[in-house]
Amino acid sequence: MSKSLRVLQIIDTLNAGGAERMAVQIANGLVDKTGFSGLCCTREEGVLKDSLSHKVNYLFAKKNKIIDFSALKTVLRFCKKNEITILHAHSTSYIFAIQLKILKPSLKIVWHDHFGNSEFLEERNSFLPSLVSVFYSGIISVNKSLEAWAKHNLNCKKVECINNFYSKDKCNSANVVKLKGCDEKRIVALANLRPQKDHGFLLNSFALVVKEFPDWTLHLLGSYNESSDYFNSLKILITSSGLENNVFIYGSVTCVQEVLKQADIGVLSSKSEGLPLALIEYGMAGLPVITTNVGQCKDVVDQDGLVINHGDVNNFAKAFKTLIKDIDLRKQLANTYYTKINKHYTANISLTKICDFYITH
Repeated sequence: MSKSLRVLQIIDTLNAGGAERMAVQIANGLVDKTGFSGLCCTREEGVLKDSLSHKVNYLFAKKNKIIDFSALKTVLRFCKKNEITILHAHSTSYIFAIQLKILKPSLKIVWHDHFGNSEFLEERNSFLPSLVSVFYSGIISVNKSLEAWAKHNLNCKKVECINNFYSKDKCNSANVVKLKGCDEKRIVALANLRPQKDHGFLLNSFALVVKEFPDWTLHLLGSYNESSDYFNSLKILITSSGLENNVFIYGSVTCVQEVLKQADIGVLSSKSEGLPLALIEYGMAGLPVITTNVGQCKDVVDQDGLVINHGDVNNFAKAFKTLIKDIDLRKQLANTYYTKINKHYTANISLTKICDFYITH
């Protein structure tokens, strides 16, 4: 515990997403480890606001343009009043954090890189990140690939990989979504509906499963844009595959653990990932896991789940069938995976590393 640390998490939105959940969980976890823990949402509030501890000092900046002097003035006043020393900027919020530092040079910036397309880092434009990285005191990466990328491309030598972690959210039981379908026959996919998560690949695989196991259902948990081409293509695929009675879309959910515990298998079908928080959530909910071999997924799951190459529809479907048929295997994998997650991906481990990073950088 270091009471000299006075830290403000900065995140662009509080919509449900991995970076957003980590910003909230870090802010919550630092309440008892630092002298001050706050969170500033710059652009858009969302469902995760309700997950913030009442002990976290919260500020909504109401930023609505790239350089918003009114928002900057509001946050600078907040920083001065609360004697903030560290801005922990998540993902693209580094732009706002740098503007604050220019106006108040004594502020230190730690940038948290949650970039999800780790399979395509060679396509990532490093010009702007490299240019602005001179403002950083340190960079936290969510996986080893991003750590190596930062060390090679950015002008900040203080880079460390720190795992995402699980932290139980406060939950109002009245907000727990009830999953449809039959008990003990549910598969859940915790991922926002966007191209990186490749729900189309998941649906094509699941369509093969339903032919043999028609009572099993797939539940998609994650935010979506009804007007997007991606969402509309998924709706068409569900209909054309005859999956209307087997696939259910819920949107963003709170009380994630309580929802996951209604399921029997957790799945991640992404074409690219960093270190997905969904895999950690599955483990803590006691679910056996099927995932694509992208990002840190194989490192997290390893022998305690089923890891399949992205795009391999037949083997992805085969993985489902294997777990559906073998209840003992499901229980065995769920138990060993829970033990692993509980040992290596808990809040105390990662928060201690984050505090040490603040102090030494």
